[in-house]
Amino acid sequence: MDTEAYISSGILEAYALGMASSEEAAILECVVKHNVQIREALADISRTLEDLADAAAQPAPDLKATIWARLQSKPIPKATSSVVTVMEMPAQPVSTRPEQAATSRILPWRTLAMAASLLLVVSTVGFFRMRQAQQDSQAALAQQTQLASQQESRLARYAAKEALLAQPGMQVVPLNGVEAHPEARAMVYWDSRNHNVYLDNMALPQPPSGKQYQLWAIVDGKPVSAGLDAADATQSLATIDKAQAFAITLEPSGGSVSPTLTAMVVMGEVKG
Repeated sequence: MDTEAYISSGILEAYALGMASSEEAAILECVVKHNVQIREALADISRTLEDLADAAAQPAPDLKATIWARLQSKPIPKATSSVVTVMEMPAQPVSTRPEQAATSRILPWRTLAMAASLLLVVSTVGFFRMRQAQQDSQAALAQQTQLASQQESRLARYAAKEALLAQPGMQVVPLNGVEAHPEARAMVYWDSRNHNVYLDNMALPQPPSGKQYQLWAIVDGKPVSAGLDAADATQSLATIDKAQAFAITLEPSGGSVSPTLTAMVVMGEVKG
């Protein structure tokens, strides 16, 4: 698991606020037990939320003076009667404990501070989740584009090969795997008109590093190089006037002057 990516995903903030889903919470609680870095990050986030609430809970220093000045600026209404009985005055609870009065003044500020902190963290979590969704969407789009491009390339190669095989005089020579490579398969396309040779390596195993497949034509019992394997089956490798068979060997990159017979992979005879 990428610890840094998990911490920056916003899941820890959502958990600290009680907004994480049950699945996210269960996973995080399990991760916290085994990952010290994530456990410390979660503790830091919890402390930050508390500090934000405490900091915002303190009223501004000049609030008392502002309120007192506003009260003094308002005229006191005149009483309609000079006699005011105790029964006419509404009962006002008087707190004899200073700490209760202080708490009643601070409580609204603490509530507002916590609400502001929650809003900030929720916005942050939403931003990270939106960014992650955008990144996932972009990655999926890039993958789809790549797959579409690969499919288009395959279709283009298939169409080119079909057009090549449709030409008159094109002879197909199947090459089958030798005893050491029974699953290997390849196909040689030999144009009887201009004697161009094409190779379709349809089932040859991936050559190891530093090695390359080389095509050979057996002419009058002797091997003649017919070129190195190419990724494009419609690319002519060589011109061979006549041949009794074709074979492919695994040679060092760049090819060899003569075939390594012990490294032969496939072989096939020319019919007719």
